[in-house]
Amino acid sequence: DNTHAAGAVSDATNSIDIFTIPIAHTVVRCIHTNLLGATKEVTMVLKGTAGGSMGEGGDENALIYRPGDHPLTTPLPAAPDDGFLDSRSTKHRRLPHLLRDLEYIFETPGTAMRLLLPQPSPTRVTNIPRSIVESFGPQSLLTFPAVWSRLLRLAQGMDPQKRKISGGHVEYEQQRWLEAFGLSINIAGTRDALAESSSNSTPNSSKPPSLGPTREAANTGGLGERGQSEGLQRSTLHVKSSQIAALLPSPIKEANSTVAHACQLSCETSVKMTEAQLALIESALRHELSQHEGRGAIMGDWLKIPHSPLAGDSISFHLPLHRALARSIRSICSVVVPDESRISEPGSWWKLPVLDDDFPALPKGVNSDPGSLILQHPLCALLRPTLRSSNCRVVWSAGPDCSTPEAQLRRSRSRAVSAAIASAKIVHSLCDHPLRCLAASQQIERHLWARNGSSATGMALNYGSAPLCRSFRDLDLTLVQLSASGLSIGLGARRVFSLLVNRFSMDGYLCDPKLTSGTGSGASRSSSPTSGGSYGGGSSVWQNPPRLNDPDYAVVLSEAFFTTLCLVVTELPSPPPLSAFDDSALRRSMRRELLHALAAEPRSHSEAMAAASGAATRRDESDGSSGGSGGASSFYSVFVDVLKDIGQQKKQGSKTGPPTYELKPACSDEYDPTFFHLRRTEHQHAMDNIARLRRLKLSSGRKDSKKCLPLVSSPPLAHPRFMPTRLLLHLPPMDAAIRRMLLFALTDGQWLPPPEPEPAEITNDTDEGNFTETMGAVGLSGSPAQISLQAKLGRRTPNRSVKRSTSPMKHIPFSPAIVAASSKSFIEVLQILTLQVHTLEECASLHRTQPCLDEESKSLSASLSINSYLGRLIHVPFSLVDVWSLRCYPEGPLPSKGSGANRGSILGLLIALYEHRSDHGNGSRSTSDSGHGDDGHG
Repeated sequence: DNTHAAGAVSDATNSIDIFTIPIAHTVVRCIHTNLLGATKEVTMVLKGTAGGSMGEGGDENALIYRPGDHPLTTPLPAAPDDGFLDSRSTKHRRLPHLLRDLEYIFETPGTAMRLLLPQPSPTRVTNIPRSIVESFGPQSLLTFPAVWSRLLRLAQGMDPQKRKISGGHVEYEQQRWLEAFGLSINIAGTRDALAESSSNSTPNSSKPPSLGPTREAANTGGLGERGQSEGLQRSTLHVKSSQIAALLPSPIKEANSTVAHACQLSCETSVKMTEAQLALIESALRHELSQHEGRGAIMGDWLKIPHSPLAGDSISFHLPLHRALARSIRSICSVVVPDESRISEPGSWWKLPVLDDDFPALPKGVNSDPGSLILQHPLCALLRPTLRSSNCRVVWSAGPDCSTPEAQLRRSRSRAVSAAIASAKIVHSLCDHPLRCLAASQQIERHLWARNGSSATGMALNYGSAPLCRSFRDLDLTLVQLSASGLSIGLGARRVFSLLVNRFSMDGYLCDPKLTSGTGSGASRSSSPTSGGSYGGGSSVWQNPPRLNDPDYAVVLSEAFFTTLCLVVTELPSPPPLSAFDDSALRRSMRRELLHALAAEPRSHSEAMAAASGAATRRDESDGSSGGSGGASSFYSVFVDVLKDIGQQKKQGSKTGPPTYELKPACSDEYDPTFFHLRRTEHQHAMDNIARLRRLKLSSGRKDSKKCLPLVSSPPLAHPRFMPTRLLLHLPPMDAAIRRMLLFALTDGQWLPPPEPEPAEITNDTDEGNFTETMGAVGLSGSPAQISLQAKLGRRTPNRSVKRSTSPMKHIPFSPAIVAASSKSFIEVLQILTLQVHTLEECASLHRTQPCLDEESKSLSASLSINSYLGRLIHVPFSLVDVWSLRCYPEGPLPSKGSGANRGSILGLLIALYEHRSDHGNGSRSTSDSGHGDDGHG
């Protein structure tokens, strides 16, 4: 066995044990030594020079190997910097050979499981001399998951990047990002071999394998170590007593004469607080945990971490610890779960081991201990053994001197709060750090990082394009989905949506317009909500959204936001198979991959197979006849069946060459405009092809029948653990974001409702009644491009008698012509609305099918129904009630064939766009453009 030590040889005279450590440990330590030894600070220490903070406090003990360190008990040190990217070992591709050796070890049958599973007894450690076990203790011996996690932490956050927000183009572009991506790709191959081998080892077992890497990755604390993005170093904790004043427990009130009313504590790597602040945090935690019974984010709304890639904050595309966790989770989701287990354990078979452990019942007689309830949270109990006394320092009101029982109580209280803060930071980082990468890649793809040069473009291309995106972007999406699905390891749908808006710099944009009193710097002086210039009897004005470096950034970022949201709720992990021969998940994934590949362009047989391989894992590509988890049919046979089902051979004509396959018209309605394995340019070609195929599909039916195909079909089936992620679509803030974007499209790019024109704007030569007389004779004239240009320049058309003014530019009153000339796309919003309809029934039943959900998710699910959804569609927010620009003619500018009521609602804005947008053929211009937009992309 090449993974365990040779037999121990004992010398009775000298009592010396001779043995070797497992070869997997040796390879990991060898890789770690090569990387750590190439960092700048370690090199300076080895040369005998003190650099930075290395000369004081003995920090070098945590950075380099010391004489006498035992390899089985000494944790691998952390790296102070990423200088190893400039070393010869990295540049000359020496480390990939070591990682490949480690990958071969994992692929040996049964080896990975023996490395991951814990020892059967802590007092019996196999193949380790008894003298070492007795000297250090069985708990001090490092397991392989701990050693592997330390190696991953070494590359966590390497090669940080900052957006260049001012100045000219970067003069000299560094190429070290190539070494960083090369190292991450090699680590990803070894990581995938380890994660997938756990399920390969037990193909016929219904019991999910242990999440050893998950437990150890959390225990090492690597997510909060230095070398991370600087955003985690600015974390603060905000707690107020106003919400829990009546719920403070009596023991706390008696033990403390005063309890803090509020606290704002910096919790970068440690936290310092007073006893009154400690009592406030304990009371708030106990109230929070008692409310959701352990199924929910701990301190979910307390932790504040400001970060904006657009504003120049540092981000790193390399998160091996996060992605190792995501890869392990996806492997667990693909483990066979037979019908017997689903029937016998309907409320727990879909849960993740360790991460989704139930909240244990609190024993009787422990309510007097303030930390007893806090430590019952599964993540707090997991992290407490790894914490240090310096993580949480409390200034006690009675002084440091106390009795022994009091000292034990103080230690218990401080460690409980320290574990809660550490849990909150890890839960937040599991969603936040991947989300920063997603936001930055979308910004780079839309040319918002142009000053950073082609290196930033190359990073975004490798991060988000197939096939490398499966090792980067796809795993980041998995962690965001895990967090949105809630329970004890996730933030929940509401907090993830808020974090999405913040990381995409959309705060103040994707919400209902707000009214403010006065005319301060944040108010719109030209836009008044009503005709009288006041609202509700006061002098309320619209509050302007935050100012960005460029006004066009908001449009680009909003498009990226909705696109990312579509990916988060659509591309969820597939349900687990029913047996080792169940290949339904592989068929669904391969059909989706191949369909979009053929929609973009016709492909040959080999090109189609290469595109379909994106849906397969290592075990899927293995031959099913070997008895592995590949199932009854091999990867190739499944590919042949899927290609025959959705593709057809294209007529070659006079051309020579291999035959190519194209998509069948009958499958055109399965196309997803935001499918994540196609690039934006490929989607542009795919949309043209899909429009043509849909016309063919409709023309083949009955001539007298009219059909309307949805923009996007129903999302794929999802694993039950991730289904609550789709509650993101049904949040009240989601409806507000949709309303704001529809209003933006209706007003041709205005984030606030247009103001009512002053009487002076209507001249004596222009009759006020004729100004909005009909939809065909309003405001502007000319082609759509001319109208749009005139609207942007603020000019009147020459065919009307207009009073000349001394002001060079004058604002054009809002009219149907402005709507007809609007070119603002809202196709992503239409896709969100379509997905809301598709997922309504599924989300409305979650509180019944998954009773173990957290309370917030269950409450949202229970409130969903057809009636409530219709009410959301016609709901008008308070700020948009009786707004001039949304009134119906003649009180307002826009006529309607209906009543025109509730125009400030989602449905009202959609009807207004349908009636007045020129690309729908119903604009205010002539009927010559009535056919424009038949492709359905308007």
